[in-house]
Amino acid sequence: MSSSPTSSSTNGSVPPTQTARPGEPAFYAIFGDSGSGKSSMAAFDFPNFYFVGPVGGVSKVWRQVVGLPESWLLSDRGALWDLEALVAVLPAIAKSGVGGLVVDDMTILTDRTLRKKQHEFQGSKNKYAPFTAVMNITAMFRDTCRDWGLHTICLCHPMHAWVDERSGIYYAGRPKLAGREAPLSFPGLCDGVLRAETAREQVTGVVGALPLASPLAAEVPLAAFAASSVPAPLGVIAPASTPWDEDWPGVLRHDPTDSRWITKCRLHTPDRVPMALGEILRFGGYDIPRVKGEEWLDAVIAEGAKALARGSNESEVLKGWAFQLMGERMSNVHRDWQYFARVRVRRDMKARAELLQRREARYASVGL
Repeated sequence: MSSSPTSSSTNGSVPPTQTARPGEPAFYAIFGDSGSGKSSMAAFDFPNFYFVGPVGGVSKVWRQVVGLPESWLLSDRGALWDLEALVAVLPAIAKSGVGGLVVDDMTILTDRTLRKKQHEFQGSKNKYAPFTAVMNITAMFRDTCRDWGLHTICLCHPMHAWVDERSGIYYAGRPKLAGREAPLSFPGLCDGVLRAETAREQVTGVVGALPLASPLAAEVPLAAFAASSVPAPLGVIAPASTPWDEDWPGVLRHDPTDSRWITKCRLHTPDRVPMALGEILRFGGYDIPRVKGEEWLDAVIAEGAKALARGSNESEVLKGWAFQLMGERMSNVHRDWQYFARVRVRRDMKARAELLQRREARYASVGL
């Protein structure tokens, strides 16, 4: 690649905007309220990943939302009770050839880890030892995932913004992990922290004695609470803009100007993107593998996304040739899996088209 991109042509000679290095494993956290679509998104986006989570959670989504037999799910079936146990088996998971790892969810796993450590440190004079242990194990988990090249997606509950009672320091909302230190350090361990937002989000807090629905409360800048003991605004939420249909219950957010939440993304991905993390990561340069034998779907999705981005009719693109091609090449595949594959292609195709359009709009904003 040229180090001096002076070419005026538009034939692809300009360096790409993606920032992920080839072969680099992704470590992302997605946090949001229960029912915001995190687990469903993970099931559709990462069907060849290994899922770790409580019994009934992951498998229920797989059966009832995805509509596939539980036996087709790559999962620990609830056997890995805490984060420390998971760290111990990460090398074996990596060697098994799975596409990556989904922890659903990290909040529960770290909570179990904290309870385990509190039991181990009973009688200790250091009352903070269990909390420090959880923070260290969380960092070890991230490092081990990286060392073994495992793409890792951590789904979390939200921890809303709070003000420390003793210091008066305001802390923005973030992924909820157990303990004191772990929630503060975890965002820094991640390549990306995205918040799942739905149109159903409600106002969830107060500013002093003012309801957050109050016009005055909405006008108070959050920066004013940085060194104040007054409770900070926890949830003045504008309804999520969801121009995408039934495929997504909401959007993924990473707005650096929103001081209510800690979010970030290093992939030049715009704020408010479809809940299709797998396609976002691929668009950003990560090598997120398809299900074995379905690698050819990459070309189908890429071609269809370009057509949709140019304004082609969705039905014509999907039913006109994409689904027809899939029917021909997947005729011997179980019908339930064919349905699952078609939904995934539709989701990924529309998500990539949206990302292409947003990227072109960004270029156009500076006259490119």
